[in-house]
Amino acid sequence: MQRHDCREIYGKLGVSDGSSVALSVVAAFLVPLLLFIAFLVVFEKAAGYVTEHPGVQTVVGLFAAVGGTCIWVAAWRVFNRHSQ
Repeated sequence: MQRHDCREIYGKLGVSDGSSVALSVVAAFLVPLLLFIAFLVVFEKAAGYVTEHPGVQTVVGLFAAVGGTCIWVAAWRVFNRHSQ
């Protein structure tokens, strides 16, 4: 009896007319991750012009990358909230 119900449910899900969530998933997870990596590379390289100490460069790059990513996520949320 349950097998029949599962087939029916999966059949209904397969023909749903809902929009794809792939773009939302990419925007929510992949873009911030890639931006964090890019920010980390750029800010750590920029910190290299200010100090010669590699530990300080890493810490400055890490904090700047976290801050930049947080700003990006906040801006993306505001944009999505106002565009709906």
